[in-house]
Amino acid sequence: MSWGRIFFQTGMDQHGPTFIAMNAIPGHQYIHGGISIYTAALLVSLIWLVPWKKLFHELPFPKLGFVILVLSAILAACGDKGLLFHSHLDGNIEELAELLAYMLQGGFAAWYYKQFKMLK
Repeated sequence: MSWGRIFFQTGMDQHGPTFIAMNAIPGHQYIHGGISIYTAALLVSLIWLVPWKKLFHELPFPKLGFVILVLSAILAACGDKGLLFHSHLDGNIEELAELLAYMLQGGFAAWYYKQFKMLK
C-alpha cells in the first residue's frame, strides 16, 4: 500500500517512476498507527453489526463474483511485482485489477443489501 508515497517520487527507471520507502515518509509512524486504529474499529464494527447467521445460512453465495474478486487480487499482486509482462504493462494491469476489485466490493455491498431487504 502506498498511502501517499505517490507524492514522493524519487526518480525514473525503465518501468516508470520510483518512490521513497514507506518508512522514509515523514510521520510514517502516525500513518501506520492511524491505519491500525481504523482497521481495529472496522473489525469491531463488523463483528457487532453484521448479521452473520443470516449472511451464511439464509443468503446465496455469489460464487462467480468471488472468483473474479480472487483473480483480480492475484492479478494486482502479480502486476505489482512485475511478474506478468516484465514491462510497464504490469503497472497498468495492477491498477485495472485493483479498480475491478473495488468495483466488485461495491457490487457485493449493493447485492447483499438488496438480498437482506428481500429477507425482511
